[in-house]
Amino acid sequence: MYRGYGDNPSKAGAASYVQAFYLLLAGPGAEYLKISKEIGGDVQKHAEMVHTEQIKEVITFREKN
Repeated sequence: MYRGYGDNPSKAGAASYVQAFYLLLAGPGAEYLKISKEIGGDVQKHAEMVHTEQIKEVITFREKN
């Protein structure tokens, strides 16, 4: 698993834009989720919704390709 987001895209031979998306999720996206959990309340709810939408987009992309 690549930080919780499936196979490492660089090893899988993914396109550069896919690799960039994974890095965004694994870096700033993961940090945002972590900090939002510490803050809690509406901030945490928002981060969880954003994270869920990102996962749905990744799944949809994989299904189409």
